[in-house]
Amino acid sequence: MEKILIIGLLTIAGVITALILFMGSQSSIQEASDQNREKQSQAGLKAQTIIEILNVRTGDNGSALDVWVKNRGVAGISTQDIENLEVFLMDVQGNWGDYIAYSPIGPVLGENTWSWVEPIDRTWGSGDTLRMSIFLGANPVSALGYNISVNTPSNATARYRFDGDPTSIRPPTPTPIPAPAVVPGVPPIQPTQQPATATCDGQIQTIFKEREVSGELTNIGDTVTYVFCGSAGTAANIYMWTPGIVRTNGTVLDTLIRIQEPDGREQSNDDRNWEVMRAFNSGELSAEPIGPYNSAIMAYNFNETGAYKVIADSYRNRGIGDYLFKMVTP
Repeated sequence: MEKILIIGLLTIAGVITALILFMGSQSSIQEASDQNREKQSQAGLKAQTIIEILNVRTGDNGSALDVWVKNRGVAGISTQDIENLEVFLMDVQGNWGDYIAYSPIGPVLGENTWSWVEPIDRTWGSGDTLRMSIFLGANPVSALGYNISVNTPSNATARYRFDGDPTSIRPPTPTPIPAPAVVPGVPPIQPTQQPATATCDGQIQTIFKEREVSGELTNIGDTVTYVFCGSAGTAANIYMWTPGIVRTNGTVLDTLIRIQEPDGREQSNDDRNWEVMRAFNSGELSAEPIGPYNSAIMAYNFNETGAYKVIADSYRNRGIGDYLFKMVTP
């Protein structure tokens, strides 16, 4: 009888153990499935989210930055995700950098914060441009080059290089002209037409002829975009070269220049080392080019007046390291 009881108890224990293992296995499978679905969802959202920094303008003696970021993806970005954007600012020399925190109440005295100006209280739709206002109460920009990056919650990132100007003054916001009062029986007075402001497709020029600028591609996939206001009928030689060995991996940056015309068409060129060496030997470039992978676009013709994007890139967008950039009149 005792043997029968023992066998029965062992059988029950075995069944309970099997049930516990089965339920634990089911829970692990469900958890792994949920994690996989979440990863696929995040990957899909990232693929639909593409942002680009169009321009950065300094003002208020270096304590203010206006940043325009375009949503080039197919998905809208919610107001909550806008407030969760990660903003980083660093000088190109790597001596200073900071994470800029979001402030829903605007500038905070003595701190570096950012707020969004427009669009107001609505989704950042595909094709729309977000205007960000950055207040640098703790660390105003100086006369150095800076890199700014904006990262979305889905890990879509945009980067932009600009030159700080501690003497700049933010342009005043135009005051709207009120409509004239309508008086019955009296023809309405037409408002005086204000003179048009000279613009470069609404963008601020960030690179100029005969001025050398330095930059760095910090991570694989990085590019740096400059804006040049080109005039129809003029031309430029454009050089991008490495002034030394890349510190991170001991290799030479394989440079590539891309130009985006006002109508969106692009052209690029790389590996014209002889043109860069000729420019250095003639005194056009200040620093001696290193390595065989320096780039030049010679006698580029500006066929129309407008904003041209001059993009510092690398071969297959895989390079990292320091570079120098210069545009000169042929």
